[in-house]
This record gives sequence, structure tokens and C-alpha cells, in this order.
Amino acid sequence: MGQYHKLINITKKEYVVGYDIGILAKHYEQIGFEGSMADVLYCLMIAQGDDRRGGGDVSGHKLIGHWAGDNVAIVGDYYTEDTDSAFWKNLYDEVETDKHYKNISPSIRSMLRAVYPKLKFKKEYFITKNLDGTEEKTFMWRREWRPYANSTKLKGVA
Repeated sequence: MGQYHKLINITKKEYVVGYDIGILAKHYEQIGFEGSMADVLYCLMIAQGDDRRGGGDVSGHKLIGHWAGDNVAIVGDYYTEDTDSAFWKNLYDEVETDKHYKNISPSIRSMLRAVYPKLKFKKEYFITKNLDGTEEKTFMWRREWRPYANSTKLKGVA
């Protein structure tokens, strides 16, 4: 099946879930493309924050630089062994139930739209049938790239 991961800020008690920003949760599913979890971490850690100082600087959202200098880690759901560091052990699940932690993924979607204007998110619903016969309606976020999101379409171009 594989190990799933979350991006967790211990200092601010915040976390980001891949599923909530339209990506999956394994390492390789979170890196290597525009708007990846690696991009999210990079934007959150920019020391100058949202203060644009030159061409090519990332700007346009209040969360840019929000985690600069904080204690941050990528923690997997298999980090539960007796030999694992007590500091990180079970943290993957604990952030979901600890009332002091906040899932900032909705704000991260907003930040990603500011950094990548062509990136859009769509909420998709589906029905899960349980073994006991009950059904649950749930959702997931899907990403869409819109090539003309912030530009004017040229005549004759699809």
C-alpha cells in the first residue's frame, strides 16, 4: 500500500494534507511538478515572506514565508515503531485529533492559485459503499490547469 505523509509545523501547530490540495500522499506523489508539496514547503519557508524584491520573486499571498524559521517536518503514517523518535512518533494521526493543530490546506490552495494562476481546484464528490451496506458521500480535491486562466484567448486558438 505505501506510506502516506503530511507536512507538519510543530512550532505553529499547523499541517498540510496532500489530498486537501489536490495531490496524493506518498513521497513521489508530492514532488516533481508545479504546485507540488515541495513547492508548498518552499513558499512557506521564504525568509523575506511576501515582500517582493526583484523579478522572479514569489509573492501575492499572506502565507508566503509564514513558516520561515519554524520547526517543520514531513511525517509519515508508518512512523509508529517503538524505536522511532518520540518527538515525531504517531504525529501523522495526532494532528488530526489534537485541537491545537490546524489544517491550513484550504489556505494553501489559495496560495497556490496566487503563485500559479493557471492552477484551479475542483471539489469532486463520490459515494463510498461500506461493508455493512451503508453509503457515505465524501469528496476529494482535483486540480485543473487552465491555460487561459489569466489571459485573453487569441482569436482562432482553442
